[in-house]
Amino acid sequence: LAARAKVKLRKCEKSISYKEMISFNGEFVSAPYIKDQTAVIVHSGGTTGTPKGVCLTNDNITYVAWAFLNNGNEISRKDFLFSCIPMFHAFGFVMGVIMPLNKGSCIILTTQYDEKHFVKLFIKKKPNHSMSSSTYMTAFVEDKKIRNMDFAHYHVCGLGGTPMTNAQESGLESFFASRNSAARPNIGYGMSELASAVCTELNRYYGKVGSVGLPLPKANIRVVDTETKEELPYNRGGELYISSPGLMAQYHLNEAETNAVLYTDSNGVRWIKSGDLGHIDEDGFVFITGKLKRIYTARAQKDGPIMHIFPDYIANVVTKHPAVNECAIVCIPHPDLKSVPIAFVTVNEHDNSAEIPQKILDYCMTELPQHSIPKRCYVVPSIPKTPIGKIDYRALEKEAESK
Repeated sequence: LAARAKVKLRKCEKSISYKEMISFNGEFVSAPYIKDQTAVIVHSGGTTGTPKGVCLTNDNITYVAWAFLNNGNEISRKDFLFSCIPMFHAFGFVMGVIMPLNKGSCIILTTQYDEKHFVKLFIKKKPNHSMSSSTYMTAFVEDKKIRNMDFAHYHVCGLGGTPMTNAQESGLESFFASRNSAARPNIGYGMSELASAVCTELNRYYGKVGSVGLPLPKANIRVVDTETKEELPYNRGGELYISSPGLMAQYHLNEAETNAVLYTDSNGVRWIKSGDLGHIDEDGFVFITGKLKRIYTARAQKDGPIMHIFPDYIANVVTKHPAVNECAIVCIPHPDLKSVPIAFVTVNEHDNSAEIPQKILDYCMTELPQHSIPKRCYVVPSIPKTPIGKIDYRALEKEAESK
């Protein structure tokens, strides 16, 4: 266990030390099973909305661990799994602790969640499996020590949080293959409200570049038209509605928000409106294209027709520029155009010149409709992230509005 925490110890009448706990010789009493009883309350990331307490039951948590371990997952007893996701987050708790412990695996944890510490601990511990944000991978493959490592020990690279471009995903696949590793970028998808994962790829045994894999056993996903609410056929984009045994009981003390996202259909099946946009292809693979909450209205010019801006789509286009490593797009209010997109990018070291922002904007003019072209582009040392590795859009919005 490679976790370090500097915290002030507080005395509690009912507390015991870890040493006392493992030397306990008394009788353990099993807690009674109560169906649908809340076991833990985790908090949603709150990166695009108000943070809420997510009430997860024992059934929610054990289902996800069961589904993953019985779905072709390669983790074995005594394997080392490195989780660089906080334990107070649903993914870090369920997939980084409960799932591997069920298998008898060794867990490597950290209390520092960023690219630098992910790379440092990976080199030191040489895990068989890892779980992290996909945003860490740029620094990972560029690290000199990593590039010189033999990866024969490394079996599974679990990624999620922020989508990767197709080029990044294919490049990472080649990176592992050239270093004696069976690992491939295993892209997954889920929500705290679903007790973490609901879709996954498994080392390309089933997977497609650009997709987040197939739904886990007993989970169902359908795509719904954002306006008519009608279910859509394959390869048509809309909002993802999800039904799963991992679906939360409710939001803690927040009936209004609970009722806004959960509903029960005529067959008695509970669904959550994910707020994520995507489509499902004819083979059942799920593709995420953006967030419903991150759709903005805009005009290309004053008094022009109102159209939609999709920041995630713009960011995907910008990252295709050869100088760009990573991009985040935020939209800020504009008195005449309603909303305007602002680009924040990190660039390759040899391309970091004063002309780069304008070159990127010029590139966007050839690839994007007028209303979607970023009004400004800022080159930054790094894109700010939340503790779980997602882009901190709130911080970027404040920065864009202050410039």
